[in-house]
Amino acid sequence: MEVQPARPAQTGPAKKPRSEPRPRNPEATQKRILKAAKAEFAKFGLGGARVDRIAQRATANKRMIYHYFGSKEDLFRAVLRKRIRISVLPKRSFGWRALSRKRQSRGWFRSLGTTT
Repeated sequence: MEVQPARPAQTGPAKKPRSEPRPRNPEATQKRILKAAKAEFAKFGLGGARVDRIAQRATANKRMIYHYFGSKEDLFRAVLRKRIRISVLPKRSFGWRALSRKRQSRGWFRSLGTTT
């Protein structure tokens, strides 16, 4: 009888050998995180969304999400800010900084009802 050396037990799926490291691109990483977060928040809401799923979908790690956005709530705010900026601000041709806060908010709320 031949004795075989003991193999360590595998505790999960075999890891694939890493190919070349991905070049670092913070802007692209943030865009992927925001895109993944938008889908996650749309499907599960703020309470049901999970940072683990956002990280997996964005091919990023949780540490990067917290580094760029601080918290899940701050990430949610960033998704909302981006969505509002895309849907509302380009419609206006005047300078927002020149207006008073009251006039800014009044114009912003009015523009929510408009469609192009």
